[in-house]
Amino acid sequence: MDAIGEATAWIINHPDEGWQRFIAYDPTLDTPLNKAAWNATLPRFALRPAALDVKRYRDFEAFLLERGQIKSQSPISRLAVDLNAP
Repeated sequence: MDAIGEATAWIINHPDEGWQRFIAYDPTLDTPLNKAAWNATLPRFALRPAALDVKRYRDFEAFLLERGQIKSQSPISRLAVDLNAP
């Protein structure tokens, strides 16, 4: 997760260079649609991908519970691992 966090920060801080490296991998990726998707994706990156968002897990679990997709709530520790916990 540390590597993903570092890569995400680098891409956000160097979007044009990131795009150039992306298309260098496979020049057929250099299309207007892929360029638009690249730019649309950047603001959606989690700046801290290893951070556990307990509220988001709880909200989604409540959504599933309300719709009868699950029968009961679970402890967060059963759903996710907090990589930042001591």
